[in-house]
Amino acid sequence: MLASAFNQMTTRLKTLYEDLRRSEEHFRSLIENSSDIITIVNRDSLVLYESPTIERVLGYPAGRVRDHLLTEFVHPEDIPRFLQALDQSFAEPLRMLSVEFRFRHANGAWRVLEARGQYRQHMSGEPGIVINARDITLRKQAEEDRVRLREENMKARSEFISTVSHELRTPLTPIRGYVDVLLMGAGGRLTDQQREFLQTIRDNTLRMRSLIDDLLDVGRLEAGKITLTYNTLYLGDLIQHEIRLLQAEIDRKEMQINLDIVHDLPAVQADSKRVSQIFVNLFSNALKYTYNGGIIRVRAYCDDAETVAIEITDTGVGMSPEQLEKLFTPFYRADNPLRTEAGGTGLGLTIARSFAHLHGGDIVATSEQGVGSTFTFTLPIKPAPRQQVQVVDYHGNGHHPDSEDLLSASTGLDADGTPVFDTADDPDATTPAKPIE
Repeated sequence: MLASAFNQMTTRLKTLYEDLRRSEEHFRSLIENSSDIITIVNRDSLVLYESPTIERVLGYPAGRVRDHLLTEFVHPEDIPRFLQALDQSFAEPLRMLSVEFRFRHANGAWRVLEARGQYRQHMSGEPGIVINARDITLRKQAEEDRVRLREENMKARSEFISTVSHELRTPLTPIRGYVDVLLMGAGGRLTDQQREFLQTIRDNTLRMRSLIDDLLDVGRLEAGKITLTYNTLYLGDLIQHEIRLLQAEIDRKEMQINLDIVHDLPAVQADSKRVSQIFVNLFSNALKYTYNGGIIRVRAYCDDAETVAIEITDTGVGMSPEQLEKLFTPFYRADNPLRTEAGGTGLGLTIARSFAHLHGGDIVATSEQGVGSTFTFTLPIKPAPRQQVQVVDYHGNGHHPDSEDLLSASTGLDADGTPVFDTADDPDATTPAKPIE
């Protein structure tokens, strides 16, 4: 019985040994043929084991890295990050090590490795981290090339937009100026039809100027060249001033405007020109996409102790959820019955939201098709900490600080009768003003 028991044990041991041998061969084959480099390192980053893959991937013969500190081969700038990940893995055995670092190839070149690892005890009994590392150098280079090409394309596009916009903008200044001079009667008395023709020319130059300004703003925003000049700004004054400038369009469409501005609305520190652009864009959109005789409500209130909000609600055509989702996409214009009449490039809301974000605020929209839309523009009372700004004091007096700029091209004649074409808001304008001969 004893001999039989020993025979059974021997047979069982042989079977277990054979299973173990096959298992070891299987895993050795997996390791040796893996595209990953497998290493085991101790707390000091000493290499206790290296897989043969290291020769194929990094050019080192078998055994060259074993018994060396792995940090001897890591780029000096990446050693702190690698050791920090290693320490965390030992401190938290269930934590997966994850780190990228540059590793010196046998030929001296630096290769980028992506490493994943976890705590395991080495067969010697010493605790270690099993690290799977793969060479991602080509992938990183491709990513860097993609980013570089994207930046170059954006720069080229911005430069193209800027150049074309300025080339178009320059002749508009004297065209608008001479039309204004003629409307003032400097060229003689005008018939009603002549005045109507000149007014049409002027309206279209203003429209062209607005489109060009949108393109320029997009280019500046993409290039990060928009700077904010902060003023002490009273939103109640700004709202009423801008609505007065749009009164002709309001009257033409027989719109009802309801203002609800809280009496104790605090002043804010903001760029008055950019805030005006935001408000005018949102209010003009409400005008454009609301049928004649509709209602637009403008509310200004404190959203909280640090934020004010301007809310513009219309009874216009509204938008579907799908249209609302795409609303702030550049060049997107929602399909609706007033789209053709409204015109535009689809850049206004994109620019407005970008200006709001620069201030540390935001624009959000809600809408229901056939009922109307609400746009809410929030603005911090104090400048966002990240902004480097120039603060200019301005005290509200019912007059917007940039209102002259909006009308500057209409100044007409100076004291001696020479036409004045103000290009102060166009630093790149090169066409000089010329007197009438």
